[in-house]
Amino acid sequence: MTRQLDGARLKIVRAQGHLDDLKVRIREYLDEPPYTVSPYVTGTGPVTRTIKVHKSPPDEWSTIVGDCVTNARAALDYIAWELAGSYFSNPPRSIDDRNWLSFPISKNPYSATPTPDAQGYVNRINRLSNRGVPPDILSKIMTVQPHNAGYEPLWWLHELVNTDKHRTLLLTTARLGDVSISFKESTFVECSFVSSRGVNSVSLSNTQAETITLKTDPVEMDVQASVHVFLKDIRTPGERIEIALEQIVKTVGNVVTKFDGFFA
Repeated sequence: MTRQLDGARLKIVRAQGHLDDLKVRIREYLDEPPYTVSPYVTGTGPVTRTIKVHKSPPDEWSTIVGDCVTNARAALDYIAWELAGSYFSNPPRSIDDRNWLSFPISKNPYSATPTPDAQGYVNRINRLSNRGVPPDILSKIMTVQPHNAGYEPLWWLHELVNTDKHRTLLLTTARLGDVSISFKESTFVECSFVSSRGVNSVSLSNTQAETITLKTDPVEMDVQASVHVFLKDIRTPGERIEIALEQIVKTVGNVVTKFDGFFA
């Protein structure tokens, strides 16, 4: 390595590589629309029709998501390791250092009181201070925390890595996004998103539903819908998975550059 944070940069590159791989797979998955529309029904009186995502994303995508966030988190921890090597008052780093040394991440910014008071975060800041890391570096660490605007994705990263590492796979799910429905003739429509009479078309925006159930007159209809992929069990405030990961990787990259000046 020619520069101390080159390892962190390589981890970011690897995280981006996993993200690019996931994007390709998502595009291939969406090329053949993974939703179905129930068949046209003839007769009189209202009928129930459904628009449904019928094909789920493959479970193996979870390993790509996990590899992406694990490399992004490693990039942050590499910063802490290099800081220890340069500034700890008693180098080399001991076995005890290895047991606790990681880049501190503070409290969930979406909680009722978004303050950096989680005990683990405070303990890590104090240990870095007690081992000789200068105040200006500690201040920099505190400015790049998820409770500060622009760094919220670091909390997503924290949650995703802990889940992938200690609990379960980061499974994905597909949901309907924007949906446009055109009818052959003026008709009655009723569903949880809209209720109208005598219309020729209905547009639904960002539904984030796996199934839309419509009660309509028995007329022909044409459906155009977008499908998006999200995390199944852990939400990144409503973001599609590829957008959430993009924000995480970009934010981590920005953090790494902010520490370059401390390794002249």
